[in-house]
Parts: sequence; C-alpha cells; structure tokens
Amino acid sequence: MIETYGDTALIEASRGSMCEGCHGGDCGEACSLTGLFGTGRAMRTKANNPEGAKPGDLVEISSSDSTVFSHAFLIFILPLVLTFGAYLVGSSLGGAKVGAIAAGAGFLISAAAVFAVEAAARKRPPSVTIVRIVRTADEKEERKDE
Repeated sequence: MIETYGDTALIEASRGSMCEGCHGGDCGEACSLTGLFGTGRAMRTKANNPEGAKPGDLVEISSSDSTVFSHAFLIFILPLVLTFGAYLVGSSLGGAKVGAIAAGAGFLISAAAVFAVEAAARKRPPSVTIVRIVRTADEKEERKDE
C-alpha cells in the first residue's frame, strides 16, 4: 500500500497476482492474459480501506466478479464486436475497401469507449476493497533486521 486518503488508499498490485486464481497459478504464466499484460508490471489503483491499512503494509484486495467481467468485456470483447460488425456493415454497403475503413472506425470507437469509461471510473468510488492486512510495514522492517 502506498498512501491513504481517509477511507481510501492508493495501492500497487502486481498483475502477475491475477494468475493465482487461474489453474492455481502453475501455468508458468504462459497464458494469453500474461502474454498481453506481461508479468511483474505493477498496476496502481484506489481501494476502499475498511481495514485501516497504512502505507507500506502488504494487503489482500478483492473486487466483485461482475466488475472484473465487465472490464474484461470492455477491453477484449467490445473492440472485436465493433470492429467486426463495422466491417460487415461497411463491406455490405461498399465492398472490401469500405469494410476495412469501417473496421478501423469501429476499432477507434471502441478505444474511445474504453477511455471514456476509464475517465468516468476515476470519478466513482473505488471498486476494489482491502479485505485483509497480510503484513504490516513494521513486520517487514523486523524481517529485514533479522
């Protein structure tokens, strides 16, 4: 955990941690998600802090399944649907060239939708919650001293 703002905290999570729930994390991180996102890269986000975690604490976080699935749909499925759908409409109206241009436009529209939803999400309360303090910053310091 990096810093707190009242009941909210700024946290940094390793994207590799998303693998823990997938096949027990024993796939060697060779799936399409880690190939796309990479492993070890940190992601910062705001989280509700009902546990009162302090900066430097190692925390466990949780997010609802619906939040995870809606973000996955927005990032992975919507661009495919809009790009392919725009291609079909464009090619049926004006041939392959118009279809290709329409597909590009569909992809750009989906990218704009992702950015718009992301901007709106920054204004809403966090959808991630700290559910447990795994280790306090003080405990980390004690282990370094040993």
